[in-house]
Amino acid sequence: MTQPRVAPETVVSLAFKLRLEDGQVVDEATADEPFEYLHGQQTLLPALEQALTGAAPGDEIKVVVAPDDAFGRSSADLLTFINAEELPEGLDLAVGDELDLHDEQSDEFTQATVAEVRDDGVVLDLNHPLAGETLHFTVQVLAVRPATEGEIDHGHVHVHDHSH
Repeated sequence: MTQPRVAPETVVSLAFKLRLEDGQVVDEATADEPFEYLHGQQTLLPALEQALTGAAPGDEIKVVVAPDDAFGRSSADLLTFINAEELPEGLDLAVGDELDLHDEQSDEFTQATVAEVRDDGVVLDLNHPLAGETLHFTVQVLAVRPATEGEIDHGHVHVHDHSH
């Protein structure tokens, strides 16, 4: 019997480390607590998903993803000023704090990072935290299995006790 390989409609279990250009680890999953995803559902960055296609359990893959193929370049257009009067009273913000902003019209959340604190308000950076970064992935494929019909229908991996 041949080993299953990473392909669309397979569930893939990975251990990985994501490093920045300077070597800083910004995300990881271990063999004890792997990352599982349904291949072909655009869960991963396209360049990473493409690099994993065809891999088998035990394979280790190194992938470097340029900013334009990851989270884009940092854009000054995504810096926004919020007046102090618009901020909740008693909110004590510092540069680097991360906030989840809720758009009541679209009911969507956006992550923002405090870029500057001023007397009259704050400047929020709405760029993705990894915008402008070259990403270095070291990935080990731990397991590959065919996805169930339910997983394919729902577009994600089902864990025990899953319901919609």
